Amino acid sequence: MPSRNLDYPRLTVALSRLLELGFSPLAILIRKTALNHEVKRILIVEPFNLGDVISLAIMFDPLHRRFPKAEIHLLTKSLGNEIYREDPRVTEIHAFEFPWAKRGRKWDPRTLNLHALFQLIRKLRKASFDIGIDTRGDIRTQILMVLLGCKVRVGYTNYLCSNVVTLGLLLTHNAGQLKATQRFLINLEVIRQLGCAIADYHPHPLLPLRNTGQQNRFTVLCHPGAGWKFRLWQCDRWIALINKIVRHYDVGVRVIGEQSEGPHLVDIRKGVSQAVDFKITTLVDLVSEIRTADLILCLDSGPMHIAAAYEKPLIALFGPGHKDIWRPYSLSSCIIDHQDRYPCSPCLQKRCVLPEANCMDAITPEEVFEKVSEMIPDVFRRTSVEDRRCRPMDDLPQ
Repeated sequence: MPSRNLDYPRLTVALSRLLELGFSPLAILIRKTALNHEVKRILIVEPFNLGDVISLAIMFDPLHRRFPKAEIHLLTKSLGNEIYREDPRVTEIHAFEFPWAKRGRKWDPRTLNLHALFQLIRKLRKASFDIGIDTRGDIRTQILMVLLGCKVRVGYTNYLCSNVVTLGLLLTHNAGQLKATQRFLINLEVIRQLGCAIADYHPHPLLPLRNTGQQNRFTVLCHPGAGWKFRLWQCDRWIALINKIVRHYDVGVRVIGEQSEGPHLVDIRKGVSQAVDFKITTLVDLVSEIRTADLILCLDSGPMHIAAAYEKPLIALFGPGHKDIWRPYSLSSCIIDHQDRYPCSPCLQKRCVLPEANCMDAITPEEVFEKVSEMIPDVFRRTSVEDRRCRPMDDLPQ
C-alpha cells in the first residue's frame, strides 16, 4: 500500500508560506560561507522528542569526516543532555524547551517564555555558526537558523512528508522535498547537500557501554508507554500478552515506564502474574534496562529507538504513526501493524475518527505472542503451563 502524506489544516500550510516570505529578506542579507573554507562550528537543531533526538547520532561521523576541525553543537530539549553528554563527537548541547514542540497548550501564555527564547538567540548568535542543519523541513527551525546567523542553512522544503510545503527561501542548500523513508536515512540525506559521504553509516551506541555482568536468565522487557495517547495499546491486551509469556516461558519479565506513565503501569500490574517486576525509570535507567534485556516489547516511542540503536531484538507495535519514517532503524527488529486496513492512517494523532475500532485495537495479543515465540529460544519454553497469582509492587504509585 503506498504511503500517504500527513494532511495539516490549510491555515497551517498558508501560515508556513507567510512566515517564509516574511523572513526571506533577512535570510538574503546573511553572508553565505563557501564550504571549501574551514568550517568551525555546526549547529543541528532538533526541537522535538526522544526519537527525534536519538536519530541525530547517525550524522556525527559523516560530518566529522567532511569537516574534521568543526565543532558539532546540538540545540535540543533538555533530554539531549542525558543522551549525548558523554558523546565525544558532540562539543556542546544547548538545551531549550521549545513552545511549538510541546504536546499540549503550545502557546499557553502561562508557560510561554519568549524572553528566554530571545536570550537563547542572543547567546547562540555570538557562537557564529558556519552551518545550521534542519532535518524535519520545519519552517520554524529554518527561521531560527536565520535568526541565529547560520551562514549555511541546509534543510528540506516539506514538513515530515506532509502537505506543509515551502519554497526553500530561507535555505542556502535546499535538499528538496523529504521522502517517506526511515528517519535516520532522512537525516543522512540532508547532509549529502554538504558534501558528506553517507554510505554504510549506522549510529553508534548512545551512551558508553559498561560491563553489566552475565545474565543467566532470558529477560523480556515491556515498555507500554508512548508519547501520544492514540499510540497506546489497551491495558487488558498487555495483561493477556504478559501472562501468556509467563505461563509458556521460563523467562524474566519486566515492565517499565517513566513517572508520568505510572498509572498505566499500575493498571497493568493489577492483572499480571506475580513473577512480573515493575519499575519507574529515569532516562538513564531506561537505557540500562534496555541494554540488559534480551527482547524488548514496546510501542512506536523513544525507547524503541534506543533499543534499535543498540541493536537489541525488539517487537514494536505501530498504530497511527507514519511507520515508513518511524520504524526502528535496526536489523534486529520487527513491527506489527494493520495500517493497510485504515485509510485514515497515518494521522496527525490529534483525534481518532474510529475510536471504537482503531488501528491499535486491531493488534491482538495472540499475534504479538506468536512473534514473541519466534524470538525466545525454545530452551526457555516451559514443559507445563502454570498459572501465577498477582502481587503488589512497592516501587509504583498506588
